[in-house]
Amino acid sequence: MKLGLGLNIKTTGSEFTPANISSLIHWYKFNEGITTFFVAGASNNIVTEWQDAKGSNHLVDTLTPANTSAYNIAHPKLDSGKVVFDHGGDQLDFTSHLSLGTFAIYIRASFASSVGSHQVFEDEAGANFVKIQSSTEARFKISGSRHDFVLPGEGLAADTTYNIGWERADRAGSTDDRLQVYVNNEAGSFKSDGGTGDGTEVITNTLDLEKIGDPANAMNAVEVVICNDALSTSDRTKLNAYFNTI
Repeated sequence: MKLGLGLNIKTTGSEFTPANISSLIHWYKFNEGITTFFVAGASNNIVTEWQDAKGSNHLVDTLTPANTSAYNIAHPKLDSGKVVFDHGGDQLDFTSHLSLGTFAIYIRASFASSVGSHQVFEDEAGANFVKIQSSTEARFKISGSRHDFVLPGEGLAADTTYNIGWERADRAGSTDDRLQVYVNNEAGSFKSDGGTGDGTEVITNTLDLEKIGDPANAMNAVEVVICNDALSTSDRTKLNAYFNTI
């Protein structure tokens, strides 16, 4: 086993990091707290754990490492500090499953070759997920209820790194969107011909997540931030700027 750089969530002066967000519950940092297993036959470092810099809900590979080229195929890898999910079965499981009411889930990531359907975070049953549906769309599924959004701008291009977020706010009595998708701090728009509802209805069920990964196409995860509330405009802007320094 080989352990990556140590964890450090301290801030200095006015420098912003996710540690400044009051609703932060989990933080998986770029090239830190990552344990790997070297597969000699494939010359790859397989990720067996990505430690939570905020708490103890680590992302782990639940299978026992094996020093064979076959083990290289269906497990995430460490490449230049990024956690690479490059096969359909690649995944890391949360030590403790998440059950989120309000939330902000952000990932800095790129997608190789083509941007297809990626189950970025999900449960095993498929009743809950946040995902990239295509290069121009993203989707929530909360307790079986689907909600589709059009991504801002021209969508996602292959081999380009983006800051992508899925948020759910609790704004009782408000006409503001309760669900929203962001790319590089720009909001998407609800897709009226997809999913159920209009994106502004009160959703009483929780988003239950068990893992990251298992994408249809290659995803390179740089850093992950999970909060138990939607972000303020200020924190969202600062988080986007922070991601861009990685």
